Amino acid sequence: MRRLLLVALVFVCGLGVVGCPMGVRSKESPEAVKRRAEAIAGDKPYCIQVWGNGNYKEASLHSDLAFSAPDNSWELDYQAFLVEGSGDNPKVLYWSFGKKTFIDGTRSAPPLVCTPRLHFAENLKMTPGIEPSHFDFRVAGRKFSVPYSYRPVVRGGGDPGMTFFAAAPSFSALGKLPAYGQPVSMEDINHHIEVEFRRSDRLHTWLQKTDSSNNVQEAGSAFGLNRDRVGWHGGLSSRTPNEHFQYFFQSADGQITTLIRCPDSQRGYCMHTFYHNGYTYTFHHTPANLPNWKEMQRNLGTLMNSFIIKSDNPARESNEMTSEAE
Repeated sequence: MRRLLLVALVFVCGLGVVGCPMGVRSKESPEAVKRRAEAIAGDKPYCIQVWGNGNYKEASLHSDLAFSAPDNSWELDYQAFLVEGSGDNPKVLYWSFGKKTFIDGTRSAPPLVCTPRLHFAENLKMTPGIEPSHFDFRVAGRKFSVPYSYRPVVRGGGDPGMTFFAAAPSFSALGKLPAYGQPVSMEDINHHIEVEFRRSDRLHTWLQKTDSSNNVQEAGSAFGLNRDRVGWHGGLSSRTPNEHFQYFFQSADGQITTLIRCPDSQRGYCMHTFYHNGYTYTFHHTPANLPNWKEMQRNLGTLMNSFIIKSDNPARESNEMTSEAE
């Protein structure tokens, strides 16, 4: 009976049930994963990418193939991928923990971070080598190479984009940051950059208007931007809590292309969102940098362009980052 209970416990915990003893869940055998990958790819170039510490990475060690089932069942399709073919549209398979092989049918295409080559798994190292300085990936039809000093995180699927850390107004890397998965300070969070690879609707939905909660009054213009004073409904006196200004630029066709919210003082941070050339950017800066909003947009666009190493639309790769507001 005790043996039967132990077998049952090992089986159930192997499924990732919460509350199981640590160490009971088993990992996939690297040798088994390698054999399946080689059998599937044959003489075609391929690579394997795995999930860990908040990002996908190209498997570089034999031990990287020892992935285990996650605690959440919705993550089962996202732990490891085999990318087959060296063209712009490679075949992507995901590792099935139930079938113990790479299969079709992933629910969402991941960003591609590995480079296919012949007999990829056969040539994995047994011990670590020199850590790469850049994070290379493909997503939304483009190739990027981002220095790890920016601590980039990329997402694919139906809402592709990336995040990284950089300090406005020049957007230089912050230097030493906590490791992936470790908490960051509030100061570091204020240097968090988000880039959506599309025209986001947040520029319009975040533009506040008078309603049951907010009282918005036009306050002229500043630095080439429209300016509104925003406060709680019922008054805009200096004692009104959470008072702030919103600055925005509206193009001739009615599109909001820049939106900046700043506190009604020189303390705190402004939240700055703008759209240009297929990307929507969101970042923070001090109110003192508000007059330099065009320069910051150019600087951030130039940095983003420096990450791009290939595009399906070369016209979007211009190093000249000119704001629509100019």
